[in-house]
Amino acid sequence: MSESRFFGIEDEASMESLVPRPGTSSRSAQFGEVEFRVNTFERDALVPPHEHDWQSLIFVLNGEVAVSLDGDERRLRPGGGAYVQAGTRHGLRAIGTEARVVDLWWPIAR
Repeated sequence: MSESRFFGIEDEASMESLVPRPGTSSRSAQFGEVEFRVNTFERDALVPPHEHDWQSLIFVLNGEVAVSLDGDERRLRPGGGAYVQAGTRHGLRAIGTEARVVDLWWPIAR
């Protein structure tokens, strides 16, 4: 959990660096029950369908991604987003180029 109320995507002191799966990297900061992530996806990187116990907001900063929610797939470009309810089967893949996505998770109990 972050010790400060301020953070920066490129600030290693305020955000943890993660490599959750091949072709992806994340910068993460947690504040109580909220986790803020900036995920970078290499060209055509895939996050396979999965579920979790928390809600999520996905927001595209750059590139293009395909997001599937319970089998309903949509392409999202910068400025586009999706709300993922807890327990929803969802996945994501970068389309054609590198993509950067904000992922906000809550409530996280860790």
